[in-house]
Amino acid sequence: MSEQHDLACYYCGMPALTIDHTIPKIILKSLAGQRKVLEELIGERKLTVSSCRECNSLLSSSYQKTLIERKSYLKFKLTYKYQKLLDMPKWTKEEIKELGPDLKQDIINTMKQKKLIQKRLKW
Repeated sequence: MSEQHDLACYYCGMPALTIDHTIPKIILKSLAGQRKVLEELIGERKLTVSSCRECNSLLSSSYQKTLIERKSYLKFKLTYKYQKLLDMPKWTKEEIKELGPDLKQDIINTMKQKKLIQKRLKW
């Protein structure tokens, strides 16, 4: 397959360094020789999409009927993985100013991570 892939992950918008097989290879291999089943399974579906490593890893060999369902499943997995980060309260600039330098930097970095995850979930 020599399809052209975008530079952004189809699922979250991060830089795409891998390709996700939207129907995992293991499923396609298990159906080898069953042409009619394969044709129904594949239909008009795009077989690969650009993906970041994390999304590709989280999706692993899971199967969803459509790309929309696959993206939704991935968003669920990302939310679950980063739930503690997403639940972190928002700090005001005044609150951050009162902190020591190390804790201040930790909070700022964590807020940046939270913002990035929220952006990925909205993609």
